[in-house]
Amino acid sequence: MVTNTADTGAGSLRQALINASSDPATPHAIWFDASFPQGGVIELQTALPAWSNSALTIDGRGRAPVLDGRNAVRILTVAAGAVQVTLRELSFRRGRSTSGTGGCVWHSSTVADTSLYVYDSHFESCRAVGNQINANGGAISWVAPGAWVFIRDSTFSGNVGGVIGNSSRKVMSGGAVHVSAHRIEITGSRFSANVLERVGGVVQGLGGAVYASATLSTQLRDVEFRSNRVIDADASGVFSAGGAAALLCLENSCSNNIDRSGFIDNTISGDDVGGGALATQGGTLDLLNASFSSNRAIGNSSFGGAMILLTASAAGASHLSFKDNGAAFGAHLAMSGVDVTRWVWSLHGPVAAGAGAACELDGIQLTGFSMANLFESACAALSASGGSIGPVGPLALDETVFPATLAPGSGSAAIDPPGSQAWCASVDARGLARPQDGDDDGSTRCDVGAYEVPPAKLFADGFDGVP
Repeated sequence: MVTNTADTGAGSLRQALINASSDPATPHAIWFDASFPQGGVIELQTALPAWSNSALTIDGRGRAPVLDGRNAVRILTVAAGAVQVTLRELSFRRGRSTSGTGGCVWHSSTVADTSLYVYDSHFESCRAVGNQINANGGAISWVAPGAWVFIRDSTFSGNVGGVIGNSSRKVMSGGAVHVSAHRIEITGSRFSANVLERVGGVVQGLGGAVYASATLSTQLRDVEFRSNRVIDADASGVFSAGGAAALLCLENSCSNNIDRSGFIDNTISGDDVGGGALATQGGTLDLLNASFSSNRAIGNSSFGGAMILLTASAAGASHLSFKDNGAAFGAHLAMSGVDVTRWVWSLHGPVAAGAGAACELDGIQLTGFSMANLFESACAALSASGGSIGPVGPLALDETVFPATLAPGSGSAAIDPPGSQAWCASVDARGLARPQDGDDDGSTRCDVGAYEVPPAKLFADGFDGVP
């Protein structure tokens, strides 16, 4: 039990870890007792002792403890010997690493298959700084090749990965989270204002908030990425990608899956950059009920203002929504070397002012089908046979839902269009059942995009339909 906010001594978190470490064979749980002050802050003068024994759970148990590294020390290190670490109802704040890895939490062994589970936790203003070295994971750096990493119902804000570079190319990845594992799952979580930043030198940037590389799968579900940045990446011809997230499959059988997620106002800037919000590479890709609003790839050679998809053996998409994204090539979307097996019910709205064409598609194969899509302007092979081209009508971001979702307004061509209902998803980005009678004409038909418009209510008290 942790009973007080002291950095050392009886009842402290540090002492609890020391005590647990004395018995290496037994799984341990560290709990914050009811006597621990609600929201109490533990200011760490030095990093907590590294954990290297069996399994460990640290559980705030409703006390909302804050572990504060004071911008001076990394908070928690997990070393070889640990098999599983669970963090629940904790806040990590102002952890700092000058070795370039994991400002708040670091798995120091790159060969141990230690799994990580994070629930209902918060990571704020953690920093991983690399001076002439790589920088990975402003808040969390976890490399565990055979492990599972689950992050659920958590927030990451204002975390930073930065490199002070030189003429030898360095890499900065995951402004909030850098993970390499067998299976990665992030659900019900928010990433806001996380940053990767180059300070001089030759530096590649990957994933302003999240960098995830997996051998089996990465899944994002009910996740919002807002105002994350890769700033001034310049790797002298090597590509930088993913203003919010970069997802890589390390094996052909691996999959990247994104469902019910929002990407808003994310940016990547520099030379040879792509994916203002999202970049994926390798394996298979499945996208469902995702919105991309006001994302940017900025630079002379910039591709995919919303996302860039690279060398996927199979890519399928249903019910995507795009608006006001910008890049020199492919304001909404760029793809290269991708086998497109499905592109359906997706709403490609207007691009940002001054941006290039909506899509930049190079070396793709449309081996499946494209249908029931709407395009404000042409999108190469995707619009050639898979939908209508012309004004899509009113389209605005609904901020009252999580994740924020692009919603068509009254009179939009996206609401209840005629035609086949094949491949209409069963729910929208909010979990609302599809189809609905959004235009109140007596017929329920699927809407294009991530948002299903319900029938208009006549009475605010919910008496619609009552005899």
